[in-house]
Amino acid sequence: MQTLLLKKEEVRKLISMKEVIGTVEEAYKAFSSKRVMQPGYIGMHLPPPRGEIDFKLGYYMNNEVISMKASSELTP
Repeated sequence: MQTLLLKKEEVRKLISMKEVIGTVEEAYKAFSSKRVMQPGYIGMHLPPPRGEIDFKLGYYMNNEVISMKASSELTP
């Protein structure tokens, strides 16, 4: 298995908003029917002036996809 990292611009070229909306609807249904495992997020508040970074994980049982999102607000 390989890890694929994409930038926003790359994602926009690969999928349409219509596809995104359908997928998000499916994800909400899967979550409400307990077909998704999603632990709480991990947040790291870095020493000033650096900022913070958050990590979110999920597992979708139907197709065995594991995902991770990292979002940050870092000061250079």
